[in-house]
Amino acid sequence: MPKRQMDTAMWEKPWFRKLEPVLKIAWIYLLHSCDYVGVWDADYDLADFKIGTKVDWPKLKTDCNDNIEVLANGKWWIVDYCSFQYGDVRAISKSSLQKAVHDKLVSHDLWDQYLARVGVPYGQGTGRVGGTLPPTLLSISKRNEVKEKEKKAYGENVLLSGQEYDRLVAEYGERSTKAAIRKLSAYKLQKGKEYKSDYGAILSWAMRSVLEKGGVPEPTKAAPLPNPFDLEHYEKTGQLKKKESK
Repeated sequence: MPKRQMDTAMWEKPWFRKLEPVLKIAWIYLLHSCDYVGVWDADYDLADFKIGTKVDWPKLKTDCNDNIEVLANGKWWIVDYCSFQYGDVRAISKSSLQKAVHDKLVSHDLWDQYLARVGVPYGQGTGRVGGTLPPTLLSISKRNEVKEKEKKAYGENVLLSGQEYDRLVAEYGERSTKAAIRKLSAYKLQKGKEYKSDYGAILSWAMRSVLEKGGVPEPTKAAPLPNPFDLEHYEKTGQLKKKESK
C-alpha cells in the first residue's frame, strides 16, 4: 500500500475546524484516494459508499479554503498536494520519483499550473493544504520563496533571480545554462510567448533540449606552467641533472 505524508497541523486550521464532521472525513478520504500528484477521479457514488454516508461534495469544494480545483475533465486536483509531498519538483532530475511526478503532472496537463505555484511560500494565502512542511522538505520549500522584484533579465527577455541562475550553473554548468537561456529567449521572441516562470520553462524543456544535444562542455583548465626558477621541479622531472661532486 502506498504511504503518504499527512499534515497533523490541519486539525488546527480554522477552515478545517469549521467543516462538518462528514466533510472532514471526506477531505481525508480525498487525500488518501487521489493519485500521487493529488488528482482524484471524482467518483461520488463510490466515495459515499466507502465513507458510509452521502457527502455534499459541492459544499466540500466551497468550504475547503480553495484547496480544490475542478479540472475540465471533471476530476478534482488538490492544488498543493505535490508541494507538500515532494517539495521542489524538477523536470530534469536523476531521481526516478521526481521524473515520475513531473510526467504525471504533464499527463494531467498541470505542469504549468504547478510551476505557477512554485514561487509561493508554502502555507501562505489561500489554496494551501496545510501550514508546515515536514522538516525534510522545509529547506527545499524555503528555496522557492523567490520574489518577482528580485529577478533580472538574462539575455533579452529571460527573467531569473540570482539564486535561480546560480542553481542552474551549479547543476548544469555555466555554458549549458547560457545556451538554455538563449534557446528560451529566442523561442519567446519568435512565438511571443510569456511564461509565469522562466526558471520553470528552462527546467521543463529548454535545458532538456540543450542536454539532449550533449550540452555545452565547460572549458578545461590548462595545467599551470612550472616556475622557471623552481630547480627542484626540473630535477624531479629529469630536465636538470645535479652535478656530481668530484
